[in-house]
Amino acid sequence: MWQDFQDKGLGDERQKHLLLYILTTIRDYYSGNKDVRVEWFNPWQYHCVIQVVQYIDDNYGESIMLSDLARIAHLSVNRFINVFKHFMGMTPIQYVINRRVTMACNLIMEDQMSITEIAIESGFNNTANFNKQFLKVVGMTPKEMRKKGHMDMNPKRETERAVNG
Repeated sequence: MWQDFQDKGLGDERQKHLLLYILTTIRDYYSGNKDVRVEWFNPWQYHCVIQVVQYIDDNYGESIMLSDLARIAHLSVNRFINVFKHFMGMTPIQYVINRRVTMACNLIMEDQMSITEIAIESGFNNTANFNKQFLKVVGMTPKEMRKKGHMDMNPKRETERAVNG
């Protein structure tokens, strides 16, 4: 049904979001997962979450306050956290951290900035927090990732891999 809706270009964006919401709700309800809490979420809230995600993606390098995100969504902080988690599968803070770490990974692989500069550019206010969050998300420290990136890009290693299969 969703594929037909997309392929034929039917409806405006709000209608597409509403259909996606309805289909997701039906899937979740009939999934057999006894832990699924059936709770009413207004399709407009989904639209608001999309606006918040766009705001985070555009401003991840700045200080982002939960209260500001809730204001963008036109919800109380507690309701915003619940709605965001329902649609995104993680809390808003987790999303911000993941977004910042993703950008940091890109900057680390470019290898033109120090780890401290990358932490600041990615929106972390200190390197200790940056290293802690990076390790949690990626499973290695930024320095380890940089070293691994250098090893993966080493032409000798690539040649050895090609010869040894």
